[in-house]
Amino acid sequence: MTVRRFPGFFDPGTFPVTGNGSECPPQPRMAIRRFQVIFDSDTFPAQSKRPFYHTGFICINDSVRADGTFLSEFSKSKLWVRQVVMNVPVCPQKNFVNPASKSKDRSGISSSKSLRRKQWLAGHAFANAIRESLWSGLNLTVAHCASWVALYGYDASFAESIMRSQSLKMPTEMMVTTVFAEIDIQMPLDQANATIAVWLKKAHRRIAGDVCLQP
Repeated sequence: MTVRRFPGFFDPGTFPVTGNGSECPPQPRMAIRRFQVIFDSDTFPAQSKRPFYHTGFICINDSVRADGTFLSEFSKSKLWVRQVVMNVPVCPQKNFVNPASKSKDRSGISSSKSLRRKQWLAGHAFANAIRESLWSGLNLTVAHCASWVALYGYDASFAESIMRSQSLKMPTEMMVTTVFAEIDIQMPLDQANATIAVWLKKAHRRIAGDVCLQP
């Protein structure tokens, strides 16, 4: 793959030819920027050895106008422009979950390191920070629509962030969650994923009920 580099971001270029020499069909092109999530040190566990930041990526269409500016409205996003999300609270361990657990206590505090790692970037406050940074600068209202796709669904925190949102400067959002990945628990993959899916549905209904009862 040929990669064209720009200051602060890069975008994939054309794909190589196929084995028989024919050219690949035109591929969508993207401009990509890294961004840093800087955690709130006051919420960071004292015993943790992790750094106070996490790296993410934001991708937009790389089509440009005659003056070189991007056509994509997302190029105006605060997340794209500033490339940093500051003072993001860390999900407290007491809120960790293990949705595939057979126990009535779904706490994830005593789970494996791999399972706990899935909670580091969880909590609706974390999702709020990412969403607010992404939508800031785009001049949106609730009349606009957007969808989020979680490629690895594990907890309900991102959906909770959307359901609890009261901002009139964000679009109307929906959440699509896929459950497919193997996790390190002692049960067949299909059973584990089915258990997680059921837990997510119940969690979404519970959160929606709580939101409806708020004044």
